[in-house]
Parts: sequence; structure tokens; C-alpha cells
Amino acid sequence: MFIIQKEMTRPSAELLREFEALSTPLVVDSMGRFNAMRSCMRAVYPHARCCGSAVTVKCGPGDNLMIQAGLKYAQQGDVLVVDAEDARDFGHFGEIMALNAQRKGIRGLIIDGGVRDIADLEKMDFPVFATGVSPRGTGKTMGGYVNLPISCGGVSVSPGDIILADCCGVAVIPAGIAPEVLEKAQKKEAAEKEMLKRIADGEDLYDILNYEESLKKIGVKFL
Repeated sequence: MFIIQKEMTRPSAELLREFEALSTPLVVDSMGRFNAMRSCMRAVYPHARCCGSAVTVKCGPGDNLMIQAGLKYAQQGDVLVVDAEDARDFGHFGEIMALNAQRKGIRGLIIDGGVRDIADLEKMDFPVFATGVSPRGTGKTMGGYVNLPISCGGVSVSPGDIILADCCGVAVIPAGIAPEVLEKAQKKEAAEKEMLKRIADGEDLYDILNYEESLKKIGVKFL
């Protein structure tokens, strides 16, 4: 069955702003090192970064009709998250769609599949994270769905989840635990800043975190 769910519940703009100030390593560590997409999901140009609420799309490999539908119903502050079945040898998204998305205030694209027009995307500074790049175009004949749960980059994504993507990769923050994850990540950020200060002042990380005790616990002997 092919379904387009036009409406969804989105996180608050304030919550998105708070996450936008964080890095993916901080956020993923605060979720127990879960919900990081596979390492092959990479920015298609350097320094790309985005944060927004997920509009989820399932499309056929080598076909972008459902991505067009997702683009139609996405709103300002959203990120398109697409399961294209890791079809890396097709350019499912390029300059024209990016211009449309940018005009609507959509913050980026995450796609388990290929894209094209990379130089144009960089020139526009429209953030795209993909598993491949290809000049090969796509059809527009296959169904799928919009705003139902999908799998992208090896992670389950539901509409309204928060997406944070940067040079380290892509993190998915489930909507139901986003406030808790934010609090943990902000505390971790503060702790890391203090650690950096102590290292700059001359301490060793080994001593700050008491790694010698950890080594003793696993049976390491010091001669």
C-alpha cells in the first residue's frame, strides 16, 4: 500500500536550536552510542551540516517520485530522510530539487542512496548526506510512502524525530527521548570543556580519567 501522510508532529523550534549547537559525537554518546547512521552516510561536500525534524520518505531504488512528494509536504525546519534502498548508482536528488527545498526552508537531505549535481549543492550550501554520488537520472513511476517509519543508514527513523548531521556523520534523536538526550549531551559538553582546560593546563588524560585503575581491573601488570 502506498501512503502519503501529509501531517506530522514536529519538535519545537527551541529544541531544534538547542540540538543545532551540539555535535553528533556528543549526541550519539548521550544515547548510549546508538542511533548513529552507518559510516558510509557522508556529507557530499565539506563542512555540510544540518539539524531539523525528519520528514521520512520510502522510494523505489532509481526512482524519485516519492521524494518529490516528500518535498511537497515538507515544511520550514524539516530535513528529508529517504530510504532509497542504498541505490548508490542513481542521482535521486540534485540542483533543481535542492533549490525547491531551500526556497521552502528545508534544512537538508539524508538519503540512503545516490545524489548528483554536487558542485551545485555546495555552491548553494544545501546540506546533503548520501551513500553515493552518480550522474545517472531516475524514473518517476514507483510508489512508496511519506511520513511513516523507515530505516535509513541502518537506523530506524520516524517522522518528527530530530536529525543532526555534521562532518562526523548523522545522528537520529527519537522524538520521545529528545529532551532527556539534550540534557545529557549538554552536561557532557560542559564536562568535556573542563577536561580540555585541564589538559591545556598540563594534566594527562590518562590521569584525569584514572585509566591506570581501569587497566588494573582487567589484569594488566605494571613492571
